[in-house]
Amino acid sequence: MKVTRSPGPRHWSRLPPILLLLLSAPGSADWIVWDYDLRSCPPGWEFDPQWEFSSEGVRMNEYVSTPYMTEWGDIFTGGVEIPSGCDSIVLHTGSYLTVHSSGNGFAGARVHYRVNQGDWVELFGEGIWYESAEPLHLRVPTVPCGLLEFHIEGYAGKGNDMYPGWGSIDWLLHDLTLVFYGESVGLEGSTWGGAKVRSAG
Repeated sequence: MKVTRSPGPRHWSRLPPILLLLLSAPGSADWIVWDYDLRSCPPGWEFDPQWEFSSEGVRMNEYVSTPYMTEWGDIFTGGVEIPSGCDSIVLHTGSYLTVHSSGNGFAGARVHYRVNQGDWVELFGEGIWYESAEPLHLRVPTVPCGLLEFHIEGYAGKGNDMYPGWGSIDWLLHDLTLVFYGESVGLEGSTWGGAKVRSAG
């Protein structure tokens, strides 16, 4: 499967000057770690081909009515080290999401996180029949130090051929930020990691 990749690992020294200025501001307690418009692939992230970039952001738009077929669209972010002194983490992104299904069709949208390559923990999940243009404001409930990653997935499919049905998803993501909060947050570095992408099936 073709996957969109950005070349090589990235470190704080290679971040855009404006972000470095924010991160180095004296006395700052809130740290903007990511600030992406999602019109192109961020450093170290991986996207399944079901996601397409445009001037609006990145979008997955799939309709499935063929029996035994599922369209999966995964996004795996790069990894970032949670610094000492961090007591809260918020992932925020503009979102337009429509999930519909009927009969034995199905569809859904999920956002997960994990720390130090542990189990994925769900932060957001919707399916069956859902429509919203509200942004996603997701708070990571626990903040142990370690490598933090996110997994965003959309899917639509249909079950067997015994019954009619279909599933569809239209999901636009844009203007994504990740912010670390804390009274004495200290950032020493960042590691951008890759992850395996599940094949569509």
